[in-house]
Amino acid sequence: MGLFDIGAYLRCTREAAGLTHPQVCDLPDGTQICTIENLSHIENGKRRPGPRTLALLLKKLGKEEVFGECYLQTSEYEVLMLDKELGIMYAEFRYSEAEKILEQIEARLSVKYLTNRQYLATNHAMLDLKLKRITYEEAIPIYTEIMRMTQPQFGTKSFSKAFISQREAIIILQIANAYGNIKNYQKALELLEETYKNLMRCPNKFHYTDGLFAVYMRAVIKWKGEQGKLEEAIELAEQEIAKAFKTGYADTLAGLLYAKTYNSNLILEKKKLSEKERSEINSGYEIAAIISEMFRENNAANSMRKKIQ
Repeated sequence: MGLFDIGAYLRCTREAAGLTHPQVCDLPDGTQICTIENLSHIENGKRRPGPRTLALLLKKLGKEEVFGECYLQTSEYEVLMLDKELGIMYAEFRYSEAEKILEQIEARLSVKYLTNRQYLATNHAMLDLKLKRITYEEAIPIYTEIMRMTQPQFGTKSFSKAFISQREAIIILQIANAYGNIKNYQKALELLEETYKNLMRCPNKFHYTDGLFAVYMRAVIKWKGEQGKLEEAIELAEQEIAKAFKTGYADTLAGLLYAKTYNSNLILEKKKLSEKERSEINSGYEIAAIISEMFRENNAANSMRKKIQ
């Protein structure tokens, strides 16, 4: 997040922390960061804070280390390239190789920054889970503590007012998926739906990508289907597929098409499938697989093709 909507960020963060204007404006020694009127104008977008005022306000709110869309605090281009390569390893399910890349990143990344520490902790937890060193049950409290590194209110009622970053949204997604994988579908859906509302209530200038919303909705579709709400899952999938075509986010299509086909198949399995229905189901899996391959998700494509009968 940049300075494009700093007022909204300060307001949401203050409200989530349960602080009043006077509590934010006053320093422990009795001096003021700014007047209550000035803070109100800043939060409402009528005035922009100077560098000193902004730094003091962020420090008072406990956000001086986490303010910024770039969660990796580094000047090394090589580290950013390693991070990109790490993402490719995840997409290709090459977790042992991903761990070696993470080791290289960790050796070059300063841990004096909170966001760097959160990044490393998140990836270690993800790899421990993927390599089956920890269970989904064990992953939930680990991810929760990682989330609380930058959002201490996470898990409380006040968190609904928090202004969260895209990185934090991904961590919550991991927690929700862990709940889903232990068949606590209701908790998974509650987390996903509450966070989606949280994302939507933030000012529209905040730089969330359309892809993030699509990933969230894809997870909602998945767990609704597993919960047995097949028709609802299919309807949501169709809505999101239409959005993907409209926005041009083709990389989200594979998962959405797969979700629609998978849930449709579960419904049709309750009766004897006709040749036409079976052909349509197989075509759905094949199209989803082809799109996955376009984005180098070959393992996902193979998984989809295994469903073809």
